[in-house]
Amino acid sequence: MPAGKKLMDCEALRGFARSVAEDPTRIALEHGPRRLSYGELDRWSDALARTLEDRGVPRAGAADAAGVAVALADPVERVVALLGAWKAGCVFVPIDREQPPSLLRLQLERIAPRWWIGDPVDGIPGSAGVLAGSLASIQPAETPVFPVEDRPGHRSDDLAYLAPTSGSTGTPKWVAGRYKGIGHFVRWEAELLGLGPGTRVSQLTSPYFDAWLRDVFVPLTVAGTLAIPETAEMRLDAEALAEWIDRAEIELVHCVPSLFHLLAAGDLHPRRFARLRAVLLAGEPPLAADLMRWFAVFGERVRIVNLYGPSETTMTKLFHEVRLADLERRSIPIGRPMPGAAALLVDGKDRPCAPGTVGEILLRTPYRSLGYYGRPAETAERFTPNPFGGFGGEPGDVVYRTGDLGRLLPDGAIEFLGRRDQQVKIRGQRIELAEVESALLVHPAVHAAAAVARPDADGLSTLWAFVVLKEEARETPPHEIRAALARAVPASLVPDRLVPVAELPRTRSGKLDRRALSAWAAGGRVGREEKIAPRTPTEERLVAIWREVIEVEESGVRDDFFAVGGHSLMATRLLMRVRRAFGVEVPLRDFLDGPTIEGLAEKIDEALLAAADPARIEEILRALDAEASAAAEPV
Repeated sequence: MPAGKKLMDCEALRGFARSVAEDPTRIALEHGPRRLSYGELDRWSDALARTLEDRGVPRAGAADAAGVAVALADPVERVVALLGAWKAGCVFVPIDREQPPSLLRLQLERIAPRWWIGDPVDGIPGSAGVLAGSLASIQPAETPVFPVEDRPGHRSDDLAYLAPTSGSTGTPKWVAGRYKGIGHFVRWEAELLGLGPGTRVSQLTSPYFDAWLRDVFVPLTVAGTLAIPETAEMRLDAEALAEWIDRAEIELVHCVPSLFHLLAAGDLHPRRFARLRAVLLAGEPPLAADLMRWFAVFGERVRIVNLYGPSETTMTKLFHEVRLADLERRSIPIGRPMPGAAALLVDGKDRPCAPGTVGEILLRTPYRSLGYYGRPAETAERFTPNPFGGFGGEPGDVVYRTGDLGRLLPDGAIEFLGRRDQQVKIRGQRIELAEVESALLVHPAVHAAAAVARPDADGLSTLWAFVVLKEEARETPPHEIRAALARAVPASLVPDRLVPVAELPRTRSGKLDRRALSAWAAGGRVGREEKIAPRTPTEERLVAIWREVIEVEESGVRDDFFAVGGHSLMATRLLMRVRRAFGVEVPLRDFLDGPTIEGLAEKIDEALLAAADPARIEEILRALDAEASAAAEPV
């Protein structure tokens, strides 16, 4: 193979290489004050690729490959690690270090990565791999150290990355993605939106899902700039995020509708988002109320595109450009297939559905993933032969059974109508209700459990769980169960509301009655406890913050945050405001141990005491003693 041709089947890397060649001095990445040019990014990732090769990391193949686990907190280093792993022909495996150690250990046992990039994790075998530590030790060379002719060849069908997704068995599955799927998507989006050199794209997606690859390669393949907010918390603060989008002159935003909800509910005015050209929404249905507020301010100046497609088929496969007239529909369509994809609607016997009738959505595309890593039986269950046979004449013609229900609208677009199983979307993340229930049943106090998704007052999906407690554990407070769950499963699986009940509702046949559960959740909080007023300055200050975040009229210091309408996204915003108001950090898991004003005030006071100067504390105590003595003296 001629020199310089070995990367031709990896469209994403080929696009990046073009961007480097066009102008290596152009800025590729921005993260706060940090700037990294295309030349620097290329040389730094080259140095990592060479290091991987020198340390004996074997190259990827179509089915078996050397997984490189990337557990880096720094978002710039994460991009370097992705490019370096791919240049060395390795599989990129993003690892969330913040998940419970037991789950992290189980994941690593399943995927068995060859190498680890990032600081080691206590108790996790293999996390002290040869590249453990910051990538700062692998600095860009002055000249390329990994010439094109020395790089391994890539086939477009090769395994390129693993992306975690929820599993009904209680443990996450890993979707095995191919190079060709990423290349197909970024090429389509660049053509759809007319992206080119200098286009500024935000990076707001969690790095542990395949959509993060879209955020990275859309700008890097068109000689654009990938802009990353200074802090991860900024994504949860509407005003801070809006100000950053303006300050960073962002032109393209990818996000889930729950994040768009924050922007739409913020301070919108026509002068805001002057450079913004498009917002692409994916992960869950967008809310008409958010779109209405947006259109009322900006009209159709900013393009809004609704995307649909599971990780199994590599991100987006259907799209719909939202117009003002769409707000008169019952819901925003998920649209029509993008080039290179087809959508089929079938009934329970795999017969085609007539227009207007409800059926399961099947997706057919040569750009799909390889299925579930290490799970051939589950792959065969979801990736099945095309029931209409020979569509397009491709050998091995298969479709992916999404489990989603939809119907064909008169204008040819598809309307999404929910799931046929017990899978739900909560703030853009796919969750199996059975996985939540399985995790709850592990707790020694829980006899039975059932989960359900319900919209909150703003229309955003929230996760509710109802538990029947064992006789000897009837007094166990819900927050203790939730806190234990948070130490064992990803945060996305921790219910926003946990409700103890005497028994779960059943149908006549004895099956769990999920409709009744939904009605219980829709009815809101059961019972009302006596409100206890704040008793300390910290509690008084917290009450105002609490009411601002959760918008309740009354707040007792022992009210359970989740029992009065809060959810995990609100909890994160609450803790951000606590940090601003008190100057201390309270981790989310600590808050889950006691999600009340009383419990949070105790943690704040402990943190303030730990951070304070002992001499200053003694001075304050002397002043308080003096005030007390003066008050006790007779007038």
